[in-house]
Amino acid sequence: MGRGNGGIIGPYNTTTSSASSGVWSLKEQRERKTAGEWQALKQCGIQAFVLGGGGGGAGGYTNYWGGGGGGAGAFWDVAAYTEEGVRLITVTIGAAGAGGPLGNNSNADNGSDTTVAVLSHFSVIPFFISNGGGGGGGGGGAVGSRNGNGSTGGSTASSAAAAAPDTEDGLFSNVGGRGISAEQWLNGGGGGGAGGAGSNGLPAPTGTGGAGGAGKVAATFGGTYGGGGGGGCYGRHATPASSGGSGGGGAGAANAQDGGNASGKGSGGGGGSPWGAPGSAGGNGSAGYCVIKITNIDPDTITATGSPGDGGSGIYNFASSGTLVF
Repeated sequence: MGRGNGGIIGPYNTTTSSASSGVWSLKEQRERKTAGEWQALKQCGIQAFVLGGGGGGAGGYTNYWGGGGGGAGAFWDVAAYTEEGVRLITVTIGAAGAGGPLGNNSNADNGSDTTVAVLSHFSVIPFFISNGGGGGGGGGGAVGSRNGNGSTGGSTASSAAAAAPDTEDGLFSNVGGRGISAEQWLNGGGGGGAGGAGSNGLPAPTGTGGAGGAGKVAATFGGTYGGGGGGGCYGRHATPASSGGSGGGGAGAANAQDGGNASGKGSGGGGGSPWGAPGSAGGNGSAGYCVIKITNIDPDTITATGSPGDGGSGIYNFASSGTLVF
């Protein structure tokens, strides 16, 4: 007797297009699907935005170089998507990049990637990945080498020549501004934001570090995220600190202060000031973020792990890693 419907491990059952209870072999499933007598898998609607972790701001170095601001994590705004037979969604939130210590060439850490994977009845689909923001650089040089400039807003933007954001498939990231290198005191560039590029540093002793690039508004879910960190400046002549980008970028430091820590999600830390010996440290970036909206599925049938915040109406806010089990 076969190991299937009506066999040694189950009684004989009938199927319809809305119910397929019982024990079935693969052959039996295929036959009944062909005949239109097999329960259809549920269509799960998914809409989301995903933000990588923000990079840290670089530290300043004694009377010379202001640290570059940290770049925001890349921002991926994903339109509604439908997947059949979803069983599990796994969200891994990217960690924040640490600020660089005070001192020469005190580069900061990059933020980590935020990833989302969807497991259906058929396959595991890497739904989207948002890269972490680049860490700010200590010393003078070109964007991308982390030398005295704001970093890029997410590693998808790697060149100062890439003036326009990368909008392919709804992914947004921007480059950081250049540090100024025209005289002894070098002010750092602002980190790239999810919504705009970082500004270049201005000439010292009276100029300031570059402002952090603006964050981006999550149109469907609301809120502004992913501000770039401001560049650190010399500040001896009462020069104000540079601002972090909207969405919570850390302010750049002036007058021997440490760079500001990012306050918003997926944002870059501010660069440290070079005034005084031995300079000051850069600020920390902030962790990434993810919001997922599920439609066509009863929320009461979904089990969430990792304690995502409940946005209501099938909306899940992930500030830390977790899963949705269907």
